[in-house]
Amino acid sequence: METKIEITNDVKAKMFALYLGQRIKYSGIHWNYTYVWLEVVSLIERSIQSVYKDPQGSEQNADFDDHVIILKPLSKITDEDAIMVGQLCGIGLDNECIVFERDAERVIVEQKKPTGIQCWIWYDAEFFLENSFKEKSISSHTPIEAYQYLLSRGYDLPQYLLNGRTLKESGLAIYE
Repeated sequence: METKIEITNDVKAKMFALYLGQRIKYSGIHWNYTYVWLEVVSLIERSIQSVYKDPQGSEQNADFDDHVIILKPLSKITDEDAIMVGQLCGIGLDNECIVFERDAERVIVEQKKPTGIQCWIWYDAEFFLENSFKEKSISSHTPIEAYQYLLSRGYDLPQYLLNGRTLKESGLAIYE
């Protein structure tokens, strides 16, 4: 049974702060912009404010209730980003990699010169290093680096503070 959580302003601020620099859709009384970038997040007296630049370059303030972040589902991961995740997860940054296979649930990245080491990227944000030769294993910090990389690229990932749900599932994001 899924635990229902209240998404407080504190949780919203933390979720939005993870995605600084991403586009937001703001639908306020005076504005309706889609292509504005989230620059600052602050929590002031029980109301959340963000600062963003409108299309004319002017800074604007908005309450979080008026906007959502525009993200990408992990199922739309580009080959370039999948290869970077594979490299971060243990294939190695100095190795030339390719996307070996892509299906409805995952992407598999491996070295161009087959070595038996593959990185499986599941769309629920699980990373798994398959090593048929048992020469190398995934280190404990690399999934965190891969996760942070995907956040910085604007992918919607499951969040601890949202009980493992994504921002879209929680109503805080939309997909482009």
